[in-house]
Amino acid sequence: RDSGCSGDSVASSSSGPLFKLDGETFSRGDLPKKTKERVFKNEFESYSKNQSIFKEFALRVHLAKKAGKLKDINNPPELMELLNIPEPSDKELKALFDQHKSRMPKGVTFESMKGQIAGFIKNQKVGGVFQKEVKKMEESGIYQSLIAGPVAPLMKLNVEGHPHTGDKNSKIQVIEVSDYTCGHCQNAHPKVKEMLKNYAGKMNFTQLNFALRPEGKSGSYVLGAYCAQKQGMKEFWTYHHEAFADASKPHDHSAPGHTHHTSPEENKKTVMAVATKSKLKMKDFE
Repeated sequence: RDSGCSGDSVASSSSGPLFKLDGETFSRGDLPKKTKERVFKNEFESYSKNQSIFKEFALRVHLAKKAGKLKDINNPPELMELLNIPEPSDKELKALFDQHKSRMPKGVTFESMKGQIAGFIKNQKVGGVFQKEVKKMEESGIYQSLIAGPVAPLMKLNVEGHPHTGDKNSKIQVIEVSDYTCGHCQNAHPKVKEMLKNYAGKMNFTQLNFALRPEGKSGSYVLGAYCAQKQGMKEFWTYHHEAFADASKPHDHSAPGHTHHTSPEENKKTVMAVATKSKLKMKDFE
């Protein structure tokens, strides 16, 4: 028993009682939705950080054993020593310096920044190699996580009236909540398109557009999707795919004057171009 707790027993916070208020006992199921979401987010962040700590320690021990360098399991060699990351070349250092030069204070020279740039590049490489090595350990069965992640709170969504495709009466109901400007959503979209093609008629897919920044380009794309749906379901899906293609176009973050803050006029112009490409009725759309 935790000496800081009172009561007869300490129950699991996932199913048991959490606290008492005015003599009434509260469990997780008694909490309001927003509080449940906050608790889950906190637990998931903690779970993810712990997993990273465990994996780093496991990899250090594993690689040290392979290299015959494990003298004390309580103090295995650091990853930088075990992964043998080569020193970055002057060409790599100069390329990164030139890429970010415009954002550096005046008077900063390549020579004065060389050490910091080298450290940054090596750390980046360590991160990439770390992920690959951990994946190898997991795939080979050398490493297995034995802790369960937190369970997300159940969400009930009313999808009536939202765009859908496929067999509406199918037992398989897939719902996507996404934002056109979200990098994770953009990365997933090609796989979503592939799924829609391969399983057409075997499932019902409902799209819920959610603007992470309603006042910005994110919100403009979503407003455009709503207007496209007013013209028909086929028109919506054409616009939907074009919007993702437009929003995920690669651009240079280091370009002079680059910004993600665009004016309402610019946002409207962007969305109108997507609608034109989608061959929508432009007068109705506008």
